Amino acid sequence: MAVVLLMAMAMFIDTTPIAGLLLPGDIVVVAVFAGSDPAGAVLAGIGVVTGTLVSWTLFFFVGRRVGPRLRRGRVGRWIGPRWDTAEQLLAGRGARALMLVQFLPVLNAIVPMVAGVVGMSYRHFLRFAVIGAVLWVIVFGAVGIWAGLASDVVFDGSPLGVLIFGAPGFAAGWGILLYLRRGLANRPPSTGTRDDMRVAG
Repeated sequence: MAVVLLMAMAMFIDTTPIAGLLLPGDIVVVAVFAGSDPAGAVLAGIGVVTGTLVSWTLFFFVGRRVGPRLRRGRVGRWIGPRWDTAEQLLAGRGARALMLVQFLPVLNAIVPMVAGVVGMSYRHFLRFAVIGAVLWVIVFGAVGIWAGLASDVVFDGSPLGVLIFGAPGFAAGWGILLYLRRGLANRPPSTGTRDDMRVAG
């Protein structure tokens, strides 16, 4: 169970505004999955999803309670245009944005808070947050498993092998990230987001 707690803590930090910049969750997940047996990988995956959802839930309700004040205060000034990008992402895709946001560094810690600010219902938020967290851990967990297996065969389990074989997965991940960002920049805001976001109250 220690791996569950450790991964949950790592992902909590990764999805926390500002603190998330200090701990790249994708690298942590790839490294842990590369060195795990099947049972360990399952436990690590549970920890990743749990930590992500706990953090997102916390900041969702922070956004709902004090989001506008944060937006106008020091935190909002530090986040700056990223807050606007998060709002644009939610305006364009609604709650479905939560299926993609974990793949977007920095935004993965801001969008949940913005979702609370705009009044999205928590049930709707949680549904898509679960899907997004599971998709993310499947993608980067698979990269880690592939890197670990390939390293065992070619480099006899050397960490250098994990780095070499994990690099293509990271390259693919950054390619997807750039594609998503380009699509976000070119996508006009939707005018029918209220039903999609299911604004509470």
